[in-house]
Amino acid sequence: MTRTTRLAVGLALAAGLAGCGAQQAPPALPPPTFGPTGPAPPSADSPALHATDLLVGFRSLGAATGVTVVRKANATHPQPAIIFFHGWGSTDANMYGPWIAHLARAGYFVIYPEYQVINKTRPDQVLATALAGVRTGLLLARLDHHAVAPGPVVTVGHSGGGVLAADYAALAARSHLPPARVVYSVYPGRKPIGGHWTSEVPLADLATMPAATQLTEHAGATDATARTGTARAIYAGATRVTRKRLTIVKAPVISDHIGPMYDYAPAHQTFWAPLDRLLNR
Repeated sequence: MTRTTRLAVGLALAAGLAGCGAQQAPPALPPPTFGPTGPAPPSADSPALHATDLLVGFRSLGAATGVTVVRKANATHPQPAIIFFHGWGSTDANMYGPWIAHLARAGYFVIYPEYQVINKTRPDQVLATALAGVRTGLLLARLDHHAVAPGPVVTVGHSGGGVLAADYAALAARSHLPPARVVYSVYPGRKPIGGHWTSEVPLADLATMPAATQLTEHAGATDATARTGTARAIYAGATRVTRKRLTIVKAPVISDHIGPMYDYAPAHQTFWAPLDRLLNR
């Protein structure tokens, strides 16, 4: 696999996706700090994926969409796959670079489908392009000495990608894709705010999500973009799933819509650590 740098492809999640509602908060977090020790804003210039201990590959799917894959450079055996669905407009994997690098270093082959052409792809089209990106990512893994271990995958998603993470789990069987053992959806939303869009990110029939799936939903108490309605709808719609959790994040800064994109301790504690615990089960 060739090492490829992708810069300035996507925009920050300036206009996310809408939803509505509220529930219990996680344990109290220390107050946020800013400046040199505080959270840096998400950036396509993040150096996290440029580290020499990672291999990063990219393949175009045409019309400026594509898929990025990331793994440890010194991996000696096939690794389980994590499919990471980005937020609306954040097509560049560097926007989530620190989190993706963390997952890759933990021993996962991360597949990051770039499911939209900014300002061109309609919300109702992104499910099809996302699944096409997953298929291409799995093909890249096979070409990379079968770098992905056979068996279930984990889906992670933020904003519009949080909906797609749940959609994947519901549709994997009929789409002839590996099943999802974990769905980890943060601040999901379906309708872009602003612009000219009239359609929404599709929400599959979640009653088809397998009972064995572990479903975790996060919603932000101060998320004025996605609110909590979509997270609640996903939680309620997965009627066969018994191991599921919905958390309403109330801590300052990270309860905002782009809170999951920050790279600092409160975000790590709230978003990274619960996923790590699920992966280690």
